[in-house]
Amino acid sequence: MNFESVLRYYQCVNNLSRTLLARPAFDELHVTLPDPASPEPGFIRATSWLYCLYFEAGRVSLTLLRQLGYAYSLVDREASEMHVELVRCLRTELHHNLGFADSDQAARTAAEVWRRKACGTAIPRDDGQWRSCYERLVAEASDFLKGIDEVVRRIEADGDGAAMHVEEWLRRLERTRPAATFDRLIDNAKYRLGRDAMNTVVFRRRHLDRWRKQIELLEDGFDFEYEATRLIEKTLLDEDSLIVPITGRDIIESLNVKPGPEVGALLEAARKHFESTPCTKEELLLYLEREGLSKAVT
Repeated sequence: MNFESVLRYYQCVNNLSRTLLARPAFDELHVTLPDPASPEPGFIRATSWLYCLYFEAGRVSLTLLRQLGYAYSLVDREASEMHVELVRCLRTELHHNLGFADSDQAARTAAEVWRRKACGTAIPRDDGQWRSCYERLVAEASDFLKGIDEVVRRIEADGDGAAMHVEEWLRRLERTRPAATFDRLIDNAKYRLGRDAMNTVVFRRRHLDRWRKQIELLEDGFDFEYEATRLIEKTLLDEDSLIVPITGRDIIESLNVKPGPEVGALLEAARKHFESTPCTKEELLLYLEREGLSKAVT
């Protein structure tokens, strides 16, 4: 099975959705396409591409279209759910350093069982075995996306009878932004709240699902950036508001204070100021210096 069949169904769904929604069903994918001439890297890249489509770029549309596919009897529920879950397990096993926690072991076992069925071994070691895995994965993905394509064509054929589905589809898409959309808002909130050192992507990954669920509850017509910023700032305050962005070493080095009780007094003053007025490290040190606290204790 050629990966071109996967791309063809992917493009057909996107093109058809433009005629129905005036926008594509899937966000743009930036993952390198697999090269079937190199079976092992091709398998890894195919897994990455499918994961990004199913769980990122196409997450919203595929969730709805799968549900409609079950209702229309155009998508096999068991095969669909098994395939999507398999892609998640393969991607987890290939790209994560798995331990032996229950969830890790379950993903590893699912991937190994599938590969054994695909090529006769859980651990492929030659091009022939990897090619068998690649071809089976692509065939399963092609069958899955063919069903999704048929669902969109059914919606198109039903015309006014599918208006409710089109409206719900568009509503879900308009409420959901790509994960990276949150990063700029997080960066701005970090600056305002003095948390510049925090890792934006790690923070976003930890809380994104909860933010999206809360946004789903809002009435149509809401201001996305305003509501997302409120959620981000609340999370920052709930989780990290008491972590002052300076240390005793910063006070010693920047304010020329000798080690001792004076440093503790300054840290306490910094904490009280930071709780009432979140700020950056530089602003907090400037506050201590401007208030003359360093001179008062030396």
